Amino acid sequence: MATQRRYTVSLAPTGWSVYDEVTGLKVRCFGCRQGDRIEAVTEMYKLNGWRIPAGGIR
Repeated sequence: MATQRRYTVSLAPTGWSVYDEVTGLKVRCFGCRQGDRIEAVTEMYKLNGWRIPAGGIR
């Protein structure tokens, strides 16, 4: 991963959310199903400028 982590994924009361570590604000919110967690992690990878691993995200 070439860039430093700025965005993280956490479980919020409404489901999975992507947070900006600098501002502490929620960037995007997802549901609480398992598939929504994968979508949240995928979004975090994109925002951080990282490549998705060849085997995908599980």
